[in-house]
Amino acid sequence: MGVWKLFESDVIWKSFQTIGLLALVSLIVIAASNFFGNPEEARTIIQNPSFRLMRNLTVGTLITSSSLLALFGVLTIWEVITDRQVLYRSLSSLTILAFTSIIIIIVCLEREKNPIWIKRAGEVSGAAIFFGVIFALMLGAFISGS
Repeated sequence: MGVWKLFESDVIWKSFQTIGLLALVSLIVIAASNFFGNPEEARTIIQNPSFRLMRNLTVGTLITSSSLLALFGVLTIWEVITDRQVLYRSLSSLTILAFTSIIIIIVCLEREKNPIWIKRAGEVSGAAIFFGVIFALMLGAFISGS
């Protein structure tokens, strides 16, 4: 609809910002949901169950807070909340929560001797650096475009 000039360029830019923010949050939620434990895994591994509980609570907290921060971000993009600082603070909070959750999840997987972690331990470092750089570039482009 933007090609036919039915929408203003401001609406088109806000739509792209909204889609970008929701895509970022959905990637975080999809990645986090992979670390929920399944019941078969719990039966085969006999370890301290508090690490599994902590991992599941961390993933649940990450998903819930990411959704709320995405809501605040979308409301700021569409100027329902007029203070632009809310958007920057929600993105900063999302980054902090995602990073701390990743650290907690990795520690819990290591302490559980989880087959997921044992299988992918060598892959995490390179993939984490790659996605970290991509995330930093996307975040920089998003902030500089505002």
